[in-house]
Amino acid sequence: MKPAALPADEAVRLAALQRYQVLDTPAERPFDRLTELCAKLLDVPIALISLVDEQRQWFKSRVGLSAHETPREVAFCSHAILGDAVMMVPDALADPRFSDNPLVTGDPNIRAYLGAPLRTPDGQKLGTLCAIDRRPRSFSADQVALLETLSALAMDELELRFTRQKAIMLAERNRRTTAQLQNLLDQAPLAIFTLALDGTVTSWNRASERIFGFTAHEAIGHFLPTVGPEDRDEYADFARKIVATREPQMVQRRRHRKDGTTIPIDLAIGPLLDASGEVEGFMTIAEDVSERHRLEESLRLAAHSDPMTGLANRRGFVEASGRELARAARTHTPLSFVLFDIDHFKQVNDRFGHSTGDRVLEAIAETLRNCLRASDLGVRWGGDELLAMLPDTGLEGARLLAERVRSEVARLAVAGAAAVTLSAGVAQWQIDEAIVATLSRADERLYRAKTDGRDRVC
Repeated sequence: MKPAALPADEAVRLAALQRYQVLDTPAERPFDRLTELCAKLLDVPIALISLVDEQRQWFKSRVGLSAHETPREVAFCSHAILGDAVMMVPDALADPRFSDNPLVTGDPNIRAYLGAPLRTPDGQKLGTLCAIDRRPRSFSADQVALLETLSALAMDELELRFTRQKAIMLAERNRRTTAQLQNLLDQAPLAIFTLALDGTVTSWNRASERIFGFTAHEAIGHFLPTVGPEDRDEYADFARKIVATREPQMVQRRRHRKDGTTIPIDLAIGPLLDASGEVEGFMTIAEDVSERHRLEESLRLAAHSDPMTGLANRRGFVEASGRELARAARTHTPLSFVLFDIDHFKQVNDRFGHSTGDRVLEAIAETLRNCLRASDLGVRWGGDELLAMLPDTGLEGARLLAERVRSEVARLAVAGAAAVTLSAGVAQWQIDEAIVATLSRADERLYRAKTDGRDRVC
């Protein structure tokens, strides 16, 4: 095993790490959401947000690993922070740096590693967001780019956490809101407001107006308008907890806007103390995380969708079919599948070109999607194979759907291409049957449809 060299500016890097005051802090949902997303999108059992301290690497968030930290000398991340690019290790046993590393030869049996540095705005690398597999593998360029995006989001979250902490510390030192503080708060990009013990708003900065839509005049002197009647009991319990512990709290909630909509908010709430040290109110810092949630959802959809057709890919099918099989078994309702294949699709590509073939495939996928119900799922199963999963549908209903799709495709007109047809095989899932067996029967019937002359459903 070859321990990593120290970065040339190690003292500066460690000082930057300490400045964020994040080491040995409890788990926080924004970071856990990123490691969960990383593990799912890169299909790995272990994902970590690792911070490289002087003698150890400590995990702010972890998926698939029980340890909170490991010695720095065995840390893959100690090597990853030496460079600016994502570090990939396809097979640790074949890499002289790691082949006899105890994390490779023993638990957690690391074989493949992908780590993206967590880089501060001034270029210091605090650690990594890393994906780890127990089997040797390479990661695609898209997966590397995805990890870089998630790493940037993790660093953004560290920056926001640092900003919140500074603001709460400022609030604890300044019991009374002064004109100077109000001016500072009005320049802040985050919503910052103060409350009396009963929830009455006592100050409301400009970002609060922008994010929630309530003016300072509408908010100050009234109970916090972003908390709806249905949330008041929860708010009261939370306020009592802060008074009892006198510790800042960070939570995620949905809060109301003036226009009646609700938005996801990250909240940091700290106590305001009077001269005798008693809690006299609260300071709250609120961040609208709608855009971050939209990005996370788009990343999730991208991982479960076929980019050409917009149908689900196999990963999306595996996730959805698991839910539907469990529901069908629980409710004793039918569940059927139709496997489609475009007849002589190779000839379409050979005769008219692959770009025309792509348009044909997209048109057929759109036809399938238009024939499905909201509860059904269309899947691009292979190159020119499509699959339909039909909950609450028996064999006859599946045949009717397949015939409808087949006849609609037969009438398709795609510019620059001849008419195309579909063959289809239908199968209904049986209780206690593995889904692979059901799909195998659908594939057998598809084969029969093609051998019987194509453009038919079996």
